[in-house]
Amino acid sequence: MPQVITGANDTVLRKRGYILPTSGNVSLEIDGVSVLHNGSDYGSYTMTGNQNIDLTTLRSELALSRATALDVTLDVIKGGNAAGKIIEFKGGISTADNGENYTDAQATALGSGTNSSSISSYDIFTLSYGSNSVTGAVSGWTTGDAAAEGIVDALVAAWNLKWAGASGVSSQLSLWGVAAEGTSKQIAALALKDANAGSRGYLDTVDISWAKATAAQASSASSGVVTTSIMDWTIGADGSADNFADSDDLILTLTEIVAGTLASSQTVTFTGGTALTNDYVQYGAGATSTDTTDSIYPDQARLDVLEPQDSAEGTITTPAAAAVSINRIPWL
Repeated sequence: MPQVITGANDTVLRKRGYILPTSGNVSLEIDGVSVLHNGSDYGSYTMTGNQNIDLTTLRSELALSRATALDVTLDVIKGGNAAGKIIEFKGGISTADNGENYTDAQATALGSGTNSSSISSYDIFTLSYGSNSVTGAVSGWTTGDAAAEGIVDALVAAWNLKWAGASGVSSQLSLWGVAAEGTSKQIAALALKDANAGSRGYLDTVDISWAKATAAQASSASSGVVTTSIMDWTIGADGSADNFADSDDLILTLTEIVAGTLASSQTVTFTGGTALTNDYVQYGAGATSTDTTDSIYPDQARLDVLEPQDSAEGTITTPAAAAVSINRIPWL
């Protein structure tokens, strides 16, 4: 039997992160040496507000090389202050006004003109942000705008009961905050619980799925008036290409190449951005705060900030059992 070792970990180098503004000036000095390059010289850089241009310029070879010469790896990534997307359910569907759940051909097949939305308690809808999801349904047989608004109410209530705020039964396992109704028939875009989550939540999938009532169930719920439920929705802009949490803010990170380079707060001077923090990480034998069973620490920038830790061999909790050789020839 192999031995079991607990509390072992590799060396962890310090990493710092900063959320950048979309406008104004930013500058970075390490040991008094300017690192960022503005296209003309090292020094302060003025944010243009164009995310791609700012990212490319801040990650210039000149800036990356200078950071490396100072024993630090510089990176700039998208993902600060991620936000979800507005989800709008429809009170009626036609080829001129259908969302993401029906193609034009499918909308046409429902019948000419505008077909009123119609769902029952047998129709189960699921709202998902990343790996977090809830289900909801209306009560009884509901049609038109009332059906759309009813499923919005059900999903908002279910989300907040499970994932949001201090009262959510699984609140510490979700980065995403309180759900709210937007304008008519809409679930407003969710925000992160804390801006200090850094790049966490960025590109999380935003999704609506529907376990549709059977024809028999729909007929039963509608007293035989219809045999199919109807509901459509749009996430963000029409089409599924944008069904994810997006971000306008960049994050600049610095990671030590040589341990101790970023040990002192006086070593690095960064202006114009907001420093991210990660207070709770522990490694090795005291790794209780890295366990995600009870909390994912939604108010910590756990992808963008790391506290340093020396390597540890760990403790042998179960010694290896010596191999035993057995001669079975006499059994023959």
